[in-house]
Amino acid sequence: MPRPRFYRLSLRKTLLVGGLGCLLVSGLEVQAAVGAADLARQVLSAYGGAAVVKENAARATRSQGQVISKSSLSDASNQFGCEMLTCADKLRVETVVLGHRNVMAYDGKSAWTKTGDWVALSSPTAVKRIAAELRHGLNALLSLEDPACKLEVLPDRQVEDKLCHRLKVVAPDGLWTTFFIDSSTNLVVKSQFEGFDSEQGVAAIKDIDYFDYRVVDGMPTPFRYVEYTDGKKSSETVLASVTTDSTVDEGAFAMPPESKVAGITENPVVIPFDYLGNEIIISARINDSPEARFVVDTGASQTVLDTRTAQS
Repeated sequence: MPRPRFYRLSLRKTLLVGGLGCLLVSGLEVQAAVGAADLARQVLSAYGGAAVVKENAARATRSQGQVISKSSLSDASNQFGCEMLTCADKLRVETVVLGHRNVMAYDGKSAWTKTGDWVALSSPTAVKRIAAELRHGLNALLSLEDPACKLEVLPDRQVEDKLCHRLKVVAPDGLWTTFFIDSSTNLVVKSQFEGFDSEQGVAAIKDIDYFDYRVVDGMPTPFRYVEYTDGKKSSETVLASVTTDSTVDEGAFAMPPESKVAGITENPVVIPFDYLGNEIIISARINDSPEARFVVDTGASQTVLDTRTAQS
């Protein structure tokens, strides 16, 4: 076994060596920062440049397509047509489910829903979820040139058949988005961020995979994206068209007069329930059917039964 070597350094030399170590560490940090900035510029260039990204974000856009929504609690899924309007930090989504027209909108501060003639404010949890999702995903590309945001290059990862660079963007308030960037095209194939489980109302890691890029107004735009919540598929959106719409104004996102709730003043009914997974669960029968367990969703516009329960 070789004998260990010992070195004697004067205090002055130790300080010099320590100073050199600090310089080396600082140099590595600067090199990493430059690498992150270079990667950010390459990504923005792939999307047509920073100016194009900003213009598209500020422009009113109308998208139409199909959404497949999947429950993380029951694994039940629904497919429905949708039309989305987006403009800066505003969003409006219209769907038709089982013949009922539903509208959900966010005006940048508050959110509301409309089912038929019924209009109501969305819950604070829903507002927080919508606001967070609008700040993340491909919308976070706007943060790549913000000097207040921190950029960090993470180790490369394989996403299906693509080798992807990873770039993490951290906003001043701590909110983060990680982009998985196709090394051959510099387009984002996946984004990951901390969002919310819309069914359970709790924090969750969200992943969105992007496919079928097509150029719209000079900017590559995904026409299909798949969303995962804590690793479980929660929705898939396939767009048929994406167009700019100069006729859209602020009124499209403004809330109509809220519907008034008629309170029960006489003979109130008490119904026992269980509160599980942020859901109200009751036991009930339909006509002469066996007793079954139902989730009471105050925001739902129709009653839904699975096939087995309906046939029992």
